[in-house]
Amino acid sequence: MKLELKKDSNTKQPEAVLQKRLQEDFVVKNMPAFDSLSATSYADDRATSTSKQSEGIGSIKGGKGDKKVSSKSMGLIIIISGIVVIGLIVYLAYRFLIAPAMTTPVNETPVNNVPENNTAVVVQPGVVVEPVAEVDNLTASSSEEMVPVDNTPAEIMVEEDNLVLPTVLDSDGDGLSDAAELFLGTNAQIIDTDNDAYSDFEEVTSGYNPNGAGKLEENNNLALFSNNDAGFVVVYPHDWEVNIVSSDSTLFSAPDSSFIQISREDSEQINTDIMSWYQEKFMDVDTLTQDRFIDSNFGPGILSADQQIAYFLGSDKQTIYVVSYIKAGEATPYMEIFKMMASTLMPL
Repeated sequence: MKLELKKDSNTKQPEAVLQKRLQEDFVVKNMPAFDSLSATSYADDRATSTSKQSEGIGSIKGGKGDKKVSSKSMGLIIIISGIVVIGLIVYLAYRFLIAPAMTTPVNETPVNNVPENNTAVVVQPGVVVEPVAEVDNLTASSSEEMVPVDNTPAEIMVEEDNLVLPTVLDSDGDGLSDAAELFLGTNAQIIDTDNDAYSDFEEVTSGYNPNGAGKLEENNNLALFSNNDAGFVVVYPHDWEVNIVSSDSTLFSAPDSSFIQISREDSEQINTDIMSWYQEKFMDVDTLTQDRFIDSNFGPGILSADQQIAYFLGSDKQTIYVVSYIKAGEATPYMEIFKMMASTLMPL
């Protein structure tokens, strides 16, 4: 670009000098401004920038070298840590898996450990088998023959022929058992205790007091109940309430809400005695003891295991009379009353 310089008549400097200064001013105006603080020129600033870039390049190179060193150290640490972890896993596997398996005994059946007498020995884990003494003489004389042991569980069989019913005691022969007379207060050795020409049995079954004048109901303690449909007569406490549930069942209620029930049941077959019927119905015949038999005018009866139920066989050999003591709680305050009613049970 050519700059034209107008001549100034007042200017004393030559034209060439002015032309040079104009060229320099033009260049300066189109260049970056000077640093106001350092007052350096653009060239100085460029030189400074070039120097800083060189130093920066050197720093960057130096930084890359440091990073390379740090990466190698970190990689080495990771490898060493991995080796330690693998070693720990191998140790734990050996300690808890391989070693126990190597020490566990293997259950192997010995082949040649059979005793000479050909008796099999069963070896079970955890059982120490003592050595068996050798037997020199395997052949015994006839008197020393070995008897085989029968390991079949023994069954207690009670044959009917061996079951003997107790005899109902009636010492005076008046028809009342000694047990019934004990509860009635009569003399078991005298047929007519009150000597009124009527036997004790006749008076009781007719509702009269066998031990004095008047009827049985006049006794403050006892009363007589007869059931024509069921075919029985029984003495019971005078103050107890009587409820006829049906022709086959009668309840005698005690003051504590317990009661004694007399019921009649029909057997499916003709029975020889009460024992044959009981043996057919129950499985505890082999445990019967003397205290589980009770006398009555129907003949001997059998008490249950808790002795709160009595079974009697009727005169037709088919009817079963059941006398039951149903408690109101755990206590049995009327056990003797129960036995008295069972003992005084008589056919009508």
